[in-house]
Amino acid sequence: MPESIPKKEHLISVVEDIIEEVSYLNREKADSSDVKLLILEMKEEFKRSEERFASMEKRSDERFATSDIRSNERFAASDKRIGDLIHSMDKRFNLLQWMIGLGLAFLSFLITLFNYWKPPITPEILEKAVYFGVERALQKNKSL
Repeated sequence: MPESIPKKEHLISVVEDIIEEVSYLNREKADSSDVKLLILEMKEEFKRSEERFASMEKRSDERFATSDIRSNERFAASDKRIGDLIHSMDKRFNLLQWMIGLGLAFLSFLITLFNYWKPPITPEILEKAVYFGVERALQKNKSL
C-alpha cells in the first residue's frame, strides 16, 4: 500500500496539472474569443462610423452645391444689375455728349452770326460813344 500512495499522489498531481492546463487553455480561449469579439465589435463600429461619415459627407456636399448655386445666382443678378447700370450710364453720357456738341455748335453759330452782322465802327460813331461816355461820367460826378 505504501507504494500506491505515491502513485496515487503522483496521479493526483498529474490530474491537477492537466486540470490546470485545461483551465489555462480555457482562459486563453475565452480571452482570445473576447479579443475576437472586441475586434468584431470594433469592425462593426468602424463600419457604422464610415457610413455616418459617408452620409455626413453626402449632406455637406449637397449643402455646398446648393449654397454654390445660390451664390452663383446672386452673383449673376448683381452682374446683371451692374451691367444695366453701366448701360444706362453709357446712354446718359452719350446724350450728354450730344447736348454738349449741339450747344457748342449753336454757340459757334451765334458767334459767327454776330461777327458777320457786326456794324462797322466809323470814327464818328466812336466819337459819339466817347462823348456820351464822358458826358455820363461828368453827370455822375456832379450828382455826387
